[in-house]
Amino acid sequence: VGDHVVAELRAGRLRFAAEDPDDPRNFPRVLLAWRANLFGSSGKGMEYFMRHLLGTVDAVRAEESPPAVRPVEVTWREEAPRGKLDLLVTIDFRMTGTCTYSDVVLPAATWYEKYDLSTTDMHPFIHSFNPAIAPPWEARSDFEAFTAIAEEVSRLGAVHLGVRTDVVAAPLAHDTPDELAQPGGRVLDWKAGQCEPVPGVTMPKLVTIERDYGAVAGKMAALGPLVDTLGTACKGISWVPS
Repeated sequence: VGDHVVAELRAGRLRFAAEDPDDPRNFPRVLLAWRANLFGSSGKGMEYFMRHLLGTVDAVRAEESPPAVRPVEVTWREEAPRGKLDLLVTIDFRMTGTCTYSDVVLPAATWYEKYDLSTTDMHPFIHSFNPAIAPPWEARSDFEAFTAIAEEVSRLGAVHLGVRTDVVAAPLAHDTPDELAQPGGRVLDWKAGQCEPVPGVTMPKLVTIERDYGAVAGKMAALGPLVDTLGTACKGISWVPS
């Protein structure tokens, strides 16, 4: 598969989706937002989201970039598409700006209404949550909400999708042996002819993954086969559950 993908990329018959984000085949059709106010405080340049992703009223004031400063490796369309998204679902316990623009809002339990674990990139500890009360009305914890969605996806996926094999472009990760593929941090561009395209060395890894869409819920509710030997890891600490 990797050899075929590389050959198609070199011939120009296959492109990365990021090279032509305005092609309808590359539109993000469904978006599930989980406690992130994308169309508000969390979205940098959210007015462009309003115009191009949602296709609603926006307050974009900037003019289009002149030809001299437009990207040369990304296909440019004079009239950029509006309203790429078909469905926006949000899980949140606040009525944020994202919720007000969502097609479906699922009520979520707050920190004091569920069991949970919280970590950050700046602290070496794990904070555990314990519920003071049960989630009110129809609110659910995040795990319960995603479990319910997974069960329905599995029911429909078994009928309409079954088992598929995807080809994934996996990046060369930071702080891993992958970095040895680019000594001194010098990154050569295979598309510019500076080197040969070699998956995992001068370009992303090309990995084939089998996805059983009828087993999404079952896998979500199960522990993997290596938990009892390799354990689970978080914050640089690994332990084997008893």
